[in-house]
Amino acid sequence: FFFFFFFFFFFKQKTAYEIMPSLVGSEMCIRDRYMGLGQEPCHISLYSRKVLIKQKMTELLPRYLRFVKGVVDCEDIPLNLSRETYQGSAHIERLKSTLTKRIIKLLRDEMKRDLNSYQTWYKDFAMFLKEGLTIDRENANDIVELIMFQCSYKTGQITLEDYMQNLVQDQKAIYFLFAPTYEKAMNSPYLEPFKTAGIPVMFTEHNLDEMCLRSVGKYKDLEFVNIETSFEKLVDELEKKYPHKFQKKATETVPEEDINPLCLWAKNEFGGKVTKVTASKRLSASPGMILGEVSSSMRQIMTPVSYTHLTLPTNREV
Repeated sequence: FFFFFFFFFFFKQKTAYEIMPSLVGSEMCIRDRYMGLGQEPCHISLYSRKVLIKQKMTELLPRYLRFVKGVVDCEDIPLNLSRETYQGSAHIERLKSTLTKRIIKLLRDEMKRDLNSYQTWYKDFAMFLKEGLTIDRENANDIVELIMFQCSYKTGQITLEDYMQNLVQDQKAIYFLFAPTYEKAMNSPYLEPFKTAGIPVMFTEHNLDEMCLRSVGKYKDLEFVNIETSFEKLVDELEKKYPHKFQKKATETVPEEDINPLCLWAKNEFGGKVTKVTASKRLSASPGMILGEVSSSMRQIMTPVSYTHLTLPTNREV
């Protein structure tokens, strides 16, 4: 599978083009990835009728596709194109849009043709695609199809299309949960009611993934929902929709008259770290869980940016 592309691009009035990827090593691309978002050089050159117009043509591709290397030959570009002209050129904008869509399609086709090879490539280039989710609104729904996830219904990585094929009847959202490993995700107390109801949940392993999915918003009219931050509302809906699956309550092991004193005692023990403690009706295997206005992945993002002085309100269910 190719690690970067080498392009011969012919752009005419009817937008006819031919793109031929070639297999090249990935050492340079992987090295460039770790140089920082603003430092990687551009490796696209622009030609017109085999005459070089400009090397390192940064205007031809969005920044998140900086791993692509090659040449573009466009017959409609005038040979005397100046810097002032190409910066606002309609030809350049059309070239950029067409190239971007074609590269995304090429990646999608390769993913469908050889998923194992694509997964190998994805390990090194996933962050480029996730960057594209946050900055390329026009192509976000196409880019998100290239992102790989783990999930609650089988081991290994899946695509978003695979998740869509496993939706339960009347499911109205795409549920996801942040966890650094698959084992921690499967043992998360947030996942327990979804396991009970048999509803699939995607697992994101990087703390930036939630921000990326939120920037996309929806996919095929289904909203991306973090089951951690929307837990109470979601589980209430699950209990109404699948009442027979939630008959056993965790609070049945504690006498009703002892629940309030136990919650007050726990709240006092935690001091000012929590706003309230309540008895959970959803937990069966876990002793407790934290509910807050900010998800764990977003807290990890905020912490390095000097937000440690903020006190985020949290609730605890035991």
